[in-house]
Amino acid sequence: MKSIISIGVFIADEGYGHAVRQITIIRNILETFHNVEIHIYSGVRLSLIKSRLGNSIKYHYLNNLIRTFKTDSGGLDVNLTNEHFINIANFGILDWLKKAKLLNAFSHDILIGDSIPQLSLAKNISNAIIINLSHFTWDWFWINMIENQPEESKIFLDLYSKFDHYVFGYLTPSKNIGFFPDKNIHRIGLILQNKSNNSLLENNDGRSQYKCLLMDNGTNTLSNLIEKALPELIKSERFRFFVGIDSLSERAKTTVVESTNMIPVSGLKEMHKTMLNSDLVVARGGCNTLSEVIAYKIPALLIKETDNPEIAWNIEFAKSNNFCKSLDPNQMIKELIYEIDEFINNDYQSIYQSLTNTNVSIQGELDLCNFLKAQKFL
Repeated sequence: MKSIISIGVFIADEGYGHAVRQITIIRNILETFHNVEIHIYSGVRLSLIKSRLGNSIKYHYLNNLIRTFKTDSGGLDVNLTNEHFINIANFGILDWLKKAKLLNAFSHDILIGDSIPQLSLAKNISNAIIINLSHFTWDWFWINMIENQPEESKIFLDLYSKFDHYVFGYLTPSKNIGFFPDKNIHRIGLILQNKSNNSLLENNDGRSQYKCLLMDNGTNTLSNLIEKALPELIKSERFRFFVGIDSLSERAKTTVVESTNMIPVSGLKEMHKTMLNSDLVVARGGCNTLSEVIAYKIPALLIKETDNPEIAWNIEFAKSNNFCKSLDPNQMIKELIYEIDEFINNDYQSIYQSLTNTNVSIQGELDLCNFLKAQKFL
């Protein structure tokens, strides 16, 4: 084995989840293995990644193409996203390949993508081990996003079929896993930004006041809905709300600051920390949020996102295990305080019990390191 193993990590710029999970993974790889050098290839998320990991690794600007688009109401814009994916398949991939070659991006011993379909093109020009490490793959997302798949979706399917290994987490859709050969699939646990404090919440039955986190995740899809719900929420004496304010209007921020039952929370990292001390959370049903709900044993009201197959799967999985209750986006406005009350009265204790009885690895980053060791990659 070489004295120094070089790893290239390619991270999608879509949302914050991909970057945040990889930050935890990379930090753990550096702590576990002392014979590695890591290069990160990403676009607009590079500044976030470097702010967390510092100068111990090398950074390269490479727009990895994948992104989705939202409607004004916060749902997935299927038409724009489909059009963008078609453009990636027809034109973007070849341009990306040229830029990646100029950066010598395929010169490493191990290439890890979260989740970059075109990374498998390195197989033709590199001897590197190529690993897809993700919550889901974009071919599955595309196929489930639109009823009549365009021919270009087959390009994504073909690209994903050429990876050497596929590492998936606890929340990966079962049908997505079925896209790939069993012998090349490896499962890991949940990946968390902040470790659990290892103490369960006290039994909340009959408590006079509950701490509720209103969380606008990294995609900022809930800010408009939270803003519209504020006039009803500020009247409640039963809840102390922690409100993510970064994407709110100045008027809404003033409402939060002047209220007697709300605490403003700024910054995505701070919002995730606040969850550790909350009794319940209202949030979009993203992978990172659901991972923390399960790990921290915090009952959740998860908000659906129109036409988004990932969010639909996350919520379906969570509900099937009694980890959450779900809400349609239109229930976030005048009905939200009623729904939270009903949740506490009718669902909270059973969901809390299901969460406390669930035993799943919350050290996905360590599971990955064990996989790399077992395969003798490092």
